[in-house]
Amino acid sequence: MLTDQVSYGPRPILCLVGPPGVGKSRLAEYIGTHLGRDVHTVELGRLTSSDELLGSADRPGIIKQAVSQLHNASGALVLQNIDALDENWRPSPTTFLQNLSQLQTLKQFDDGSSNNPIDLSQVLFIATGSWLSERTHGRTLECLDVVEINGHLDDDKIKIARDTLLPAILQEYGFSPEAVQLDEDTIGTLVRSYTEEAGIVALERLLRQIVRRSISREIPVRPEASILVTVEALAQIIGRPRSRSRSGYRRRRRDVPGLTFGSVVTPTGSLLADIEAVQMPGSGKIRVFENWGVLLTSEHRLGSGDRTVSGSYEKPYEVIESYIRSHLSELGISTRSLEEFDVHVSIPSNPLPQDAGSLAIAATIATISVLLDRAVDTEVLAIGGMTGHGRICRTYGTGAKILAAHRGGIRRVLLPRENEHELGNIPAVLHDAITFIPVEDVGQAIAVALR
Repeated sequence: MLTDQVSYGPRPILCLVGPPGVGKSRLAEYIGTHLGRDVHTVELGRLTSSDELLGSADRPGIIKQAVSQLHNASGALVLQNIDALDENWRPSPTTFLQNLSQLQTLKQFDDGSSNNPIDLSQVLFIATGSWLSERTHGRTLECLDVVEINGHLDDDKIKIARDTLLPAILQEYGFSPEAVQLDEDTIGTLVRSYTEEAGIVALERLLRQIVRRSISREIPVRPEASILVTVEALAQIIGRPRSRSRSGYRRRRRDVPGLTFGSVVTPTGSLLADIEAVQMPGSGKIRVFENWGVLLTSEHRLGSGDRTVSGSYEKPYEVIESYIRSHLSELGISTRSLEEFDVHVSIPSNPLPQDAGSLAIAATIATISVLLDRAVDTEVLAIGGMTGHGRICRTYGTGAKILAAHRGGIRRVLLPRENEHELGNIPAVLHDAITFIPVEDVGQAIAVALR
C-alpha cells in the first residue's frame, strides 16, 4: 500500500523563476542533459487559447505535440514562460499543471484530442518563468517546486561576456575570436556603467552593437587587423552611458535631507530607485506618490486624537503618518513641523502585488529625514513593509533586492528580521561586500540610516 502511494502521489514540477537573461532555460536544459535525457523546449508564451494548451477534438495539445519530438519516453520537456498562461482560460492552466504533477494522471495522459492516452510518467517536466503573480498562489503553487534565480553578479557578467557572449557573436557573424577584442576594464565598464539589469540581455545587445560597428568602421580600412575596443572608445562606438555614476551620484546626495534609495522587484529584475521627500508650507499632510504621479495615501489628515490600528489600512503607506504622529517625542519631531507643513514623498512604482508596501520603511526614513533636516546615509538601503506601530514586516524578493543593492554600491542593508533566514542563500561575495542588519522595528532602522 505504501508503494502505491509513492508511485501515484504528487510530483511537483521544478519551476525556475527569475528575470530575463539569468540563464533559466540554459539551466533547465543542462539539468535534463546531465540526467541523460533527450531535451525538448515547449514555448508557452505563444499560446493564445486553452485549446492550444490542453488540446481539442481537432488537434492535440502542446504536450502531446512536444512528446512526439522526443526520441524516447524518458525525455525532458522544458516548459518556457509558464507565467504567460492566462488564468482566465477554461479549463484553467492550473488543471493543466495538476495533470502534469500527478503520476496517476501521467500514466494515462489524455488531452481530449483522441481516445488514445499516452504514458508520460517517465518524462521530466521543468518549468521557467519571469515571475509568479499573486494569482499564482494556491492550487497552482502546490504543483510547482519554485526555485528563484535572482541574477548575475558583476564579476559573473564579465566572465560570461568574455568567455561566452563575445566569441558566440563573432562566430555568428563569421569572424575569428581575435577579430574584435575587449579587455577586462572595457567589459567591466559595459557591465557597471551601461547596464543595470539582473541578467545579460542588455549586455549581449551592446556587445552586438560594438562588434557590428567596430567591424564596419575598421575592416574596410584594415581588413586583416585585430580590433581592440578600449574604455575610451566605448563612447564613440555606442555613446555615453545612460546609467549614472554610482559613487558620484551618492556624493551629490550626501548632504541632502529627504533622499534615500528603495528597491523593488519587477518582471525584469530588481531595481534600485530613488525615494524623495520634500517639505512645504501646508496643513500637516503626509502624502505618498508613485513617481510623483498617483497618490497612494488618502487626503484625510490624522488629528492628534485619531487612533490607528495596525494593518487596518487598505493603502499600505498610510502607516507612515500613523507611525510618525504616534512617535513624535521619540523621534524628536516638533508638533509645529507637522501642523504647519506638508510632506510629499515620491516612491518608485511597484508592479508586483505581493510586494506592495515593501517601500514603507525607506519612505518613512526619507520623511523623518526631511522633518529632522538630517540626511540619510547614502550607502544604506532599507527594505520591508511596516505596521502603524512600527513593526517591520517580511518582504518579498529579498535576494533580488540585495543583488540590486550590490550593483548600486550599497554597503549596508537593513532587512526585516523575518527575512534573516534567507541570508543563508546569499553568495559569500555579497556577504563580504555588504553588512546585513536585521531589524524588528522602525526605530532601529532610523538609528542606523540617518547621519
